[in-house]
Amino acid sequence: MHPATRPLRTLVETYLTAFRAVRHGPEPAHSEPDAPCLTNWTAAMRGREIVLVGSVSRHPLLGDTRIQTSTLIYVSQDRQWARTLSRWYRLGAAFVPTLPAEHTGDLLPGFFVSIDEGIISLPLHMALKFTARRPQEVADVAFRAGLDDLVPELIRLARAWPSMPKEISFQGAQAI
Repeated sequence: MHPATRPLRTLVETYLTAFRAVRHGPEPAHSEPDAPCLTNWTAAMRGREIVLVGSVSRHPLLGDTRIQTSTLIYVSQDRQWARTLSRWYRLGAAFVPTLPAEHTGDLLPGFFVSIDEGIISLPLHMALKFTARRPQEVADVAFRAGLDDLVPELIRLARAWPSMPKEISFQGAQAI
């Protein structure tokens, strides 16, 4: 393998691990006691990445603090769980940012505003549209990079993504 391909391979494998985790879903009996809980959260865009921003408790590395998660991969239909590139989060109450007074009549109140430096809030349904394309995007990157051993599984996941079992489906996603 070309040395320049190693970091890309590691990133694609990390995405693959997260996609597999979504296919299997969170295991509340095992994950719930250990999964960090995110409250006052909102979907947001950081550059080209979709993340969650909120207050986390019991994070294994960060403890209790305000965070920007790693790349958002999935949010369960019941809004109880979110999978990021690095881990599962239990979701508490969501936060809808407020707009300045001159925008109070806007169609999407509280969204597309800066909530942290370089971070713009998004309605959840828009964030899910972006994340729904992620498996195919990663499969395309793996194909172009010649990561032929990873491509077949990524393509299978990408094809199955919109038709996952109802309990972990993106269909019916609505704004928070």
